[in-house]
Amino acid sequence: MVGAWGAATAGGKTLALRALDWDTDGPFKLLPSVTVYHPDAARGGLGHAFANVGFVGWIGSLTGMSSAQMSIHEIGVSYPDATHFGSETFVGVPFVFLLRDILQFDKAYTDTVARIQAANRTCDLILGVGDGKEGGAFRAFAYSGSQVEVYDDTNLEPFNNTPDTWHPRFENVVYYGMDWLCPGYSRPLAAQISALHGALTPANMISDVLGRVQTGDVHIAVYDLTQQVMYVSFMAPLNTTVPQMASALASKQAPLSVRAFARPRPHSPARARSPPACELTLSPAPPPFPARDDAAGLRSPIHRARHVAALGGAAADWLRGSRAVKTKTCGARGT
Repeated sequence: MVGAWGAATAGGKTLALRALDWDTDGPFKLLPSVTVYHPDAARGGLGHAFANVGFVGWIGSLTGMSSAQMSIHEIGVSYPDATHFGSETFVGVPFVFLLRDILQFDKAYTDTVARIQAANRTCDLILGVGDGKEGGAFRAFAYSGSQVEVYDDTNLEPFNNTPDTWHPRFENVVYYGMDWLCPGYSRPLAAQISALHGALTPANMISDVLGRVQTGDVHIAVYDLTQQVMYVSFMAPLNTTVPQMASALASKQAPLSVRAFARPRPHSPARARSPPACELTLSPAPPPFPARDDAAGLRSPIHRARHVAALGGAAADWLRGSRAVKTKTCGARGT
């Protein structure tokens, strides 16, 4: 996780990096996807557009960028310390849905700070949020069930003042390597940030930071939040000859460049509604069903009618009981 802005980057842009190191043996590497959501503004209260980097069928968020020029970041914590992390719990908001809400609803990083502080938090994590609007910003969170701490470049933790610190502070940079207490990744990450400070770009974040630190096996995303451009690379399937890990693949080949919000919300062409395949009526009208009906818990007449229409023979007769069901077909619509 890296967030850099202002004096740390070329041209003062707000840049961010997210590298996901996760299960490389499961199905994730075979089903990568970038899904762009366009909530219907006419309905109100559904938030704004956002791009979710994940997997086919994945509705939570681990990686992504919103049309509010914001990005999300997450690192699982296996090595916390008692000073900055509290107790964990399984009772609360799943963090992947919390991160999705940040993408969909938050308009500035201050909204995210308030959201995370008020959330019913669960496990130990490092979360991050970037904001590319005027001035730029990045905040990290030591996140646990019983407490949360918020960091910027001036109070970044863990930190010590010895010359050989493995997690030094840099102006306008927030970063973490793989875990909370993880010198093996934080030290080389700090070395690259130090060498490139003042000249960080999406290109050298990919070639030097990711390429040398070698983090991000399942997928990586580098965000130019100022220009609203996202560069994404996914892990290659096992039977290919290209580098397999997402970070290695990105440093060897141009990653996917996504301008997620350059196109307007898609609209389906207007078309006449076709008639329904059938209509179901009940005759005579049955009395109100009890709260729990004997027929497989079918609580309403229309639920019962749909089940009856789908069944035949003795099963249908049993469901009908004393009620007659009439089915009116309206034309063949296929099987």
